[in-house]
Amino acid sequence: MHDSSFGRVFAVLFAPAKTFESIAARPTWLVPLLLFSLLGLGSSFVIGSKVDFREVIVEQIESSPAAGNLTEEQKEKQIDFAERLGTAVLYGAPTVGPWIVYPIVAGIFWLLFKLLGSGIDFKRSLAVVTHGVMPFAVSAVLTVPVVMGQEAIDLEALQSDTLLASNAGAFLPADASATLRALATSLDLFSLWTIALLIIGYRVVAKASRASAAAVVIGPWLLWVLAKVGLANLGQAFGG
Repeated sequence: MHDSSFGRVFAVLFAPAKTFESIAARPTWLVPLLLFSLLGLGSSFVIGSKVDFREVIVEQIESSPAAGNLTEEQKEKQIDFAERLGTAVLYGAPTVGPWIVYPIVAGIFWLLFKLLGSGIDFKRSLAVVTHGVMPFAVSAVLTVPVVMGQEAIDLEALQSDTLLASNAGAFLPADASATLRALATSLDLFSLWTIALLIIGYRVVAKASRASAAAVVIGPWLLWVLAKVGLANLGQAFGG
């Protein structure tokens, strides 16, 4: 199972060390990327059936200060454009995103480990990343029945990252600060699982020490959390 391209996407969740040893000998990355694209597209169809994007867009336009200066025809054109753009992002981002984001992440890790003297190549780094993030596939699968079980989903709830209640943010009061909410949603079960798998993966494949692997993986994640907190505070400031 560890040597099969298809078997690895499951084996890495339960026997990561053996799976990454196999990946070090024969790196593969196509199957997990295809899996994420299919899951992303499927999740988008489910979410799209539960969120009324047009209603959200209409509310945003009507509540904007410039709404009073627009004719009904202009409003309708803006609504149609925003709806088409939103639909393209809804279906395009999760489908195409993995093919862009994960190679970039793999490149960053590859460069950092090369600076530490590792002989890992980009292909093996990409293989580690695409298999290490497999907990996110589990999260996507578990989120689908949660979404399907609701009659409708508010866009704000969708953007809050708390639908699955897999992070501390799901248990915060409604009046929690933007900083606390951004920090709490970062303490996510699947994110921490992914971090653990990436540390194991790079320790095995890059032949790095546990401390070096942990520093390289956790460092960028902490920067992402800080950026997330900063963006949340900016959004709250501009949102009033």
